[in-house]
Parts: sequence; structure tokens; C-alpha cells
Amino acid sequence: MRARVCSNSTRRNAILTEESIPATNGLPLAWSNDTVEPLRPYRMPAQISGDAGVGMFAPLRLLWNGTRGLGCADPMPDPATLESFYRDAYRRVMNKRRDIDNYITSPNYQAQTRSQAAWIKAAAPATGEWLDVGAGYGMLLHTVRREMPDWRLTAVEPDNEAEASLCALAILERDFAGFWERRVLSPSAFDVISLSHVFEHLIDPVSSLMALRHYLKTGGLLMIEVPNDTREELMREARTSDLPHLWFFSHSGLVALLSRAGFDVLRSAEIGIRRPGSMDPIRIRARRILTRQLYGPLAILDDRTWYAEGPDRCDLRILARKRELSH
Repeated sequence: MRARVCSNSTRRNAILTEESIPATNGLPLAWSNDTVEPLRPYRMPAQISGDAGVGMFAPLRLLWNGTRGLGCADPMPDPATLESFYRDAYRRVMNKRRDIDNYITSPNYQAQTRSQAAWIKAAAPATGEWLDVGAGYGMLLHTVRREMPDWRLTAVEPDNEAEASLCALAILERDFAGFWERRVLSPSAFDVISLSHVFEHLIDPVSSLMALRHYLKTGGLLMIEVPNDTREELMREARTSDLPHLWFFSHSGLVALLSRAGFDVLRSAEIGIRRPGSMDPIRIRARRILTRQLYGPLAILDDRTWYAEGPDRCDLRILARKRELSH
């Protein structure tokens, strides 16, 4: 049976009536008997809510599956319309940085990619094949090249503007849709696959995990990082935007999802900078301001309390190993 999670706008709640989502090990991820509640309308910043480029998100609402610790937008946008949004409007409406140098000079991206590379380096062999999916301008691969120079790097990224930066680092595959449909690259080819703030943008996370298993060697490592979007976070009144995310994960929900999809979770954490509204003591914040003023913005990278693991952090990260499934 073909999966149609939250994708049929003619049904009141497609996710509740879908019998199963196929999984490689034959254990379906079924929501039909779960506790699912409508939370609220989808939120977008007021300054861009009238932009024609984001019109597809306006009629959406959020659903939350309390049984599985996952939320989603409902109904899901049409795939072709969503592809058009990312091709024509995404970087403009989200005010995304352009050019790799803008990321290299950002303490946030430096801290994030250093930490991601360190997690994987601790569990990976000395060399191998690394695939970064949704690589953007290649900040993670840039860090991997510096920290793990013997690895052979491949990137999947459809953005034309990122081509030059990525080609200087890696083999580039630009057919994003073809990647998820398993029409490009070789099966069981990669020792590591990374997705940093990509998974929450995809229409069907379960079929996406099955595609990632297709490309990953048995015993290979999968690193996924997403926003730390619990039900409580989604219901926070001060939260002004869900754009352009389609799925929302709690820590326990993401761990369970990967386990059911045939991965053994090696490490997981709430990680990153603190959530908006969750602040460190004033003496620590004052010290950081002074450090930036005296030594420049990247000096904050030496502050181990700024970007760290712990509660009330902005992101979730999972490192998992592809399990060999019995037949």
C-alpha cells in the first residue's frame, strides 16, 4: 500500500486513516490507533505571510501524535509545488545566507558543524565515503575536509547557486527528487550519510529513511539533526513561525522512528544554543558579550556552555547505525 501521510487534502485527516507506511523490516508505522490531535493553524512571520511564494503553507494546520511524539503539517503540500518553492522562493523568503564564506564566519554554523563532525569521527573508520544530503553551500563538508581529510565526499544539493562551493569540496549530485526515488548514486555505497536540518522539510520521513538505508552500507552511520520541536514548543505563544517545516520531532519520537526504520541509535541529544526565552545567568551572558567585543565573534566557540548538550536546546541530533535486517 502506498503511503499517503497527511498528503490527501480531500480527507479530513489522512494520517489517522492510513493503514500503514511500508518499512523495510515489515513493521509498519501506523497511526490509525494512535492519539492524534489538531494543535493549531500553521504559523508564518507576519512580514512574509502575504508573499505569494509561501501561499501553499497558509491553509495548513499542525497535528500532533502523542503516542509517537511526532507532529506534522496537514494537509501536505503538493510535491511539485513544494519543489517550486525551494527552487524559486526559499532562500529569498527565509533570508538564507549565500556563499560559503558567510557560513565559515558564523559562530553558530562553526559550532554546529564542528560538533557534528566530532560525533561522527568518534564512531567512524579513519576513511570512507561520506554523503551529505541537502548540503547547502557545504559548511559541514568544509568542516569534514578539515577534520577528516582522508574521507571521500559527495553532496546532494539542488541549489544552482551552491554548485561552485560544493564542487570544490565534493562530487555533486543535483537531482534531489531522483535521490529520494533511488534513481541516482549506487546502493550501499556510503559509510556515512548526514542530514543537517533537512529531514523536517521532507513530505514522508519514513520512505525517506528507507531511501537512506538504500544508499548506506550495512553498519554505516546516519546522522540526522532537526529542530527540537516538542508539543510544548509548538504550543509556545511566542513561537512565530513553523515555516517551512512539515514534520516536528520530539527527542523520544525521533529515536523511536529511526529504531523502527532499521537503525540502532548510538547517541542522541538535545543540542545547540538555548531556545528563545531560555537564558543563561546574566553573568555568563555579560562575559560572552565582552568576549565577542574583545576577540571577535568566533571567540565564543571556546565557551563550552554556549553551544552544548542539555535541556532547552534548540536542536535534536541522532547518530545511528544501519542494522542488518533478518529476512
